[in-house]
Amino acid sequence: MCKILCGKCKEIRPGTKHHIFPRRFYGGIGAILWLCRKCHDALEKLIPQHTPLQKDEYIQLAREFLEDRQ
Repeated sequence: MCKILCGKCKEIRPGTKHHIFPRRFYGGIGAILWLCRKCHDALEKLIPQHTPLQKDEYIQLAREFLEDRQ
């Protein structure tokens, strides 16, 4: 596993890919954020698991998460 600069906490840690548009609804297409596991898990908790959102809502959610505005 490669180490990355987490887009949220700004720590250098092993990285995970976060698909901004959830793979379960959109098949893995679209933009990706590189986050550490801790931040990735925190962002996933904000995303509805069974009801898809509009793509612009996922973008806004990710933006607010990265900017600490949740």
